[in-house]
Amino acid sequence: VSSAGGYVRMEELDFMKFKRILHVRTNMLIFAQALPGCIPISCICTFLADYLAVEQGMTVQASTAVTAVFGVSCLCFAVTGGIFGAQLYTSRKGQLALLMGCASCFAALPFMLLVNSSRSAVTSSSGRPTAWAFFLALIGGCAAVTGPNVRAILMNINDSEVRGTVFSAFTLFDDLGKGLGPSIISAFTSLLGRRVSYTLAFSLWWLSGAI
Repeated sequence: VSSAGGYVRMEELDFMKFKRILHVRTNMLIFAQALPGCIPISCICTFLADYLAVEQGMTVQASTAVTAVFGVSCLCFAVTGGIFGAQLYTSRKGQLALLMGCASCFAALPFMLLVNSSRSAVTSSSGRPTAWAFFLALIGGCAAVTGPNVRAILMNINDSEVRGTVFSAFTLFDDLGKGLGPSIISAFTSLLGRRVSYTLAFSLWWLSGAI
């Protein structure tokens, strides 16, 4: 099938480009952090609302509101983090990786607290989230600082001829984390229970930040 029709012939694929991009240490580190970094996100998107409703006594609408606050927070942190990261990359490149690592590591704490707090701390008597629950979801959005800055780094350190391959590989690792995350978490839930397995899932942000 011709590439003009939206497909690519097998002979047009240059698999040597994959080998080439894996020789760049920064690429390897970014790909490695993508997998554990996406599992906590999949936990939030897939399981958190149900956990807050069943285990913490929130109404379904209230638990959905908490995850919505997290989503809006991610958008704000992604925009501001991208702007600040671009300025930091121009002036002190070495500090950008530190910023992303710290943001990822810190993001685990609010959700660990949200999952492990007593019901009275996160849910009011009427079934609504407390200000504490909203605050934890709000500051947890700092995890989104990493996304735009990682892509900017990949854009800057790779030649134009391999950027498409680099971003394809990054998307693959990213999607693997999001896709495998629910299955991995479900397996641990059957062994350890929801609270422990979700806490372990959020701790993967520490691994991602360390990488």
